[in-house]
Amino acid sequence: MSDLSIPGVTSKYNTSKMIEDLMKVEKIPLTRMEKRVDTYEEEKKVWQGVSRYIGTFKDNARVLYGFENPFGERKAESSDEKILTATANREANESEYKIKVIQTAKADRFLSAPVNNEFEVPEGEYSFTLGEDEESFSFSGGSLSKFADRINQKSKGKVIASVIKNSSQTQVLVVESQKEGSDNPLILGSDFEKIGVELGLLKRNNTSQVDVTFDSSLVDSADKGQMISDSAIKLSPTNSITIPLKGLSNLEDMVLEMDAYVLTLPESEQELPKPPQKPSLQMGEAGFQGITIQNEAFDLPLPEPKAPEPPPKVTDMQVISGVNGSQKVPFPALKDQEGQQKVTIALKDYMNSISALELNNKNTSKEITFENIRIYNPNARGDYSPANPIARAQDAKLELNGVEVVRSTNAIDDLIAGVDLNLEKASDEEIDLKIEPDREQIKEKVINFIGSYNRLLAELQILTKSEPSIVQELGYLSDEERDSANERLGMFQGDITLNQMKNRLQTMLMSPYTTEAGRDFSLLAQVGISTNATGQSGNGIDSTKLRGYLEMDEDKFDAALKSDLESVKDLFGNDTDNDLVVDSGAAYTTDTYLKPFTQIGGIIPLKLDSIDRQVDDTNDQIADYKVHLDDYEAKLKRQYGTMEGTLGSMEKTFNAIDNLNKQNSSN
Repeated sequence: MSDLSIPGVTSKYNTSKMIEDLMKVEKIPLTRMEKRVDTYEEEKKVWQGVSRYIGTFKDNARVLYGFENPFGERKAESSDEKILTATANREANESEYKIKVIQTAKADRFLSAPVNNEFEVPEGEYSFTLGEDEESFSFSGGSLSKFADRINQKSKGKVIASVIKNSSQTQVLVVESQKEGSDNPLILGSDFEKIGVELGLLKRNNTSQVDVTFDSSLVDSADKGQMISDSAIKLSPTNSITIPLKGLSNLEDMVLEMDAYVLTLPESEQELPKPPQKPSLQMGEAGFQGITIQNEAFDLPLPEPKAPEPPPKVTDMQVISGVNGSQKVPFPALKDQEGQQKVTIALKDYMNSISALELNNKNTSKEITFENIRIYNPNARGDYSPANPIARAQDAKLELNGVEVVRSTNAIDDLIAGVDLNLEKASDEEIDLKIEPDREQIKEKVINFIGSYNRLLAELQILTKSEPSIVQELGYLSDEERDSANERLGMFQGDITLNQMKNRLQTMLMSPYTTEAGRDFSLLAQVGISTNATGQSGNGIDSTKLRGYLEMDEDKFDAALKSDLESVKDLFGNDTDNDLVVDSGAAYTTDTYLKPFTQIGGIIPLKLDSIDRQVDDTNDQIADYKVHLDDYEAKLKRQYGTMEGTLGSMEKTFNAIDNLNKQNSSN
């Protein structure tokens, strides 16, 4: 049994090893084809990497000359961002402003008096008005907390209510409007008004509004007052008028408000003393019985009359005073500036009651117009006003270059073109606001342009040269990136496309370009961008500076941006023929040159397509050859199996003959 051999399964002739050795030889072409596919795939990855580096560089180049290039960006700088912050867009003009935040816009915020924790809000219909918006809701009755929840649920975000336990036994209700500005007072209505009084949110007003009007009899009492309308009067220089008021004795919440317009008259319109008339001397005559005798002509030289000296010029902007009987109280002076200004005076700070208002223009060269004069309670909400206001609805007020401005919100976007202002808090400090080009963003974009160019150039150096020092010089590479770069070193050493790209890009970034400044700003090197911008070459030759990598001298570039930003912009992208299309500049030229390499149907996409076809063709060859190998191995196994069977038969015949010979010999 030990000599049993089955051809094709077991072999005492070691034919399986012979077949294996023959198959190794036959597989050599397959191994070569598989290595060829690996090489194609590696080349494809490298070309894809080159395409990515080109794409990044092109993107960074296009940023510098495209429609939204950073040279048009603006930034706003506030000297104190705790008081005022601002942002600027491309529409803003480079300029400087002086801004004083007089007051910020606020919304109504009411606080109730303390009530016990068991306080119940009755069932009813509740409503409130906020500016032009009115909301109403029903409440089935319940605790103060449930009432606050109902307000929040039904107010659509316009009003927020909260309950605070101010002690272990009591609680308070806070009702807060979400709309700023004096045009958005929070007015409680229907049952809300009743519960507001009960809770101590509201109190009844004691004084109503007084609107000051003018009539002809009142104006006639002024020397030179000119009534413009029943709500406006113009006072010439050195003129005054007293306006009687219905006695107001409770001025606690009352405010005097008016608009004043100041105009400085030119000298031609100012009333100056005129010289006296020169005396006229006539010749006398006498007549008698038809005979006329003329007097001898006067020969008396008379001096030209001189005008009296003009009165001293008076500038006194303390124009408004309050009168109460025989007492006259001066109010704050107007601003000595041309144009309109809003006057707001809290009367309680000066008087307990008022019976008349005096307007006295003591100035000799200024004409002042007053209009829309009224005394009112700004806290009034219909017949009621808040009893414990935490904040009151008011407009934002600020001065822009000395001109007073009023807005209903702290976010102001319609005062300076292209600038959004945000008022943070009121202050007596005058804020400096600068609108200027965003030079930091410009520099950042240019640095990105330089960095992406250097990375593309480094890749081109790696692929087209076999110098290990090229990789060693790139200190920003990680260990993994360095190993990968060494594997790619010199891979496309003879590739004309990459060598030509490297040389063309270096030439483009060293070439002169047309700018507004002419030859003074025609090269990137003149604004601090060159292969040796920092000048740190050491004692020997620095090979990195010979390879064409760009550097930036930041101080020199900053100075160029400050002195001539438009010319720096032209260096990267410029419309030289005024057709509104950029046609020159380092960024434009490099982007235009590289476009055919990466666009659809371009140089690199065609190379990738060619590689894919080669991979597909080789894979087809591999598949066919694998079929051949399977057939070849099967053929070998059949042939060697047949051979083993034949050898086995021959061996049996030989053994039989040998045994027969042995038997014959023994006989």
